[in-house]
Amino acid sequence: MRKVKIFLQIIIWIFLITIISYNFYTYVCLNLLNKEVVSINGYTILEVVSGSMEPTFNVGDLIVIDLKKRNYKENDIVTFRDENASYVTHRIEKITDKGMITKGDANSSIDEGYIKKHDIVGVYVTKISKMGYMIKSIKNPVTLIFVFIIGVILCIVTSMDKDGIPLDISDEEKRYFHKKNQQKLKKNIKDRK
Repeated sequence: MRKVKIFLQIIIWIFLITIISYNFYTYVCLNLLNKEVVSINGYTILEVVSGSMEPTFNVGDLIVIDLKKRNYKENDIVTFRDENASYVTHRIEKITDKGMITKGDANSSIDEGYIKKHDIVGVYVTKISKMGYMIKSIKNPVTLIFVFIIGVILCIVTSMDKDGIPLDISDEEKRYFHKKNQQKLKKNIKDRK
């Protein structure tokens, strides 16, 4: 049981440190370094906010984009900046001398205008279903503080045995705590009589 509790503590701390690190890294990249996207080793994660590519991916999914790939071909799913400087992820329908023609899988018509190579941010790699909702909530400072507090409480609870004695103390110290608890229990029984 002790090993299970220690394993749980490690998982909780890794989770908490990952969330805090991700938020800190995102803040530094976007606000201090003025980067367009937050990337790790040439990959970025974006949240799907429209249904234009259903059923390939849906609203609330996270998609992983490869920012390094520069050779595009027909049928590739690419993320690009539109005329409003918003990110759009659609499929390349056709490549012409004027540029690329794109279309969302769920759309009945092609996108307006041609997409140039320099407009493309990256190429779609994979999706993580429905994780966008979780990431959005973790970015909320109130939720982040709440998750951190719950995590610390869980670590404290899992660091003690059933008698409320810390797991990482020596056997001699445990005997001392047990003796103290027994003395308190005897005193309480005596006081009730």
